Amino acid sequence: MLFYLLVIGSQIIGFILIYRILERRFEKKMSPDTVIDAIREELNSIMVELNRTTEQNVQIVEDRMAQLKELVSLADKKIALLKREGEKHEVSKTVYNRIVSRQTQDKTGAVVQDKNVKREVLKLYREGFSPGVIAGHLGTTIGEVELIISLDKRKG
Repeated sequence: MLFYLLVIGSQIIGFILIYRILERRFEKKMSPDTVIDAIREELNSIMVELNRTTEQNVQIVEDRMAQLKELVSLADKKIALLKREGEKHEVSKTVYNRIVSRQTQDKTGAVVQDKNVKREVLKLYREGFSPGVIAGHLGTTIGEVELIISLDKRKG
């Protein structure tokens, strides 16, 4: 019987020791300092990941802004080119209208269209004279001479 009491007593002491060991481990793991440290580590890892993600997003935005600036610059160049071409077209139209509406008066005072200028320009051009020389000879502008020549080339 004593033997049984010793066995039971030793088992009770063993259970108490195991209980105390587990209780200490549980207290260590569940102590406020341990929990706060674990939370801090988790928050730090989250902050690091957020910083990485933010840097990537900022880089993407900066790249897109650079692309957008390039596109705006290209668009500005094309707009300027279009304006210059429009101005050239307006000048050409004005010169053409001036050539078409060039008129002289005959002996009776009637208004007659001056088609001789066109013929003279084309004749001199075919003979090898430059538009500047032709304009000086006929008393007209170089632009008018060049326009007559280019219109004739289109027809021919």
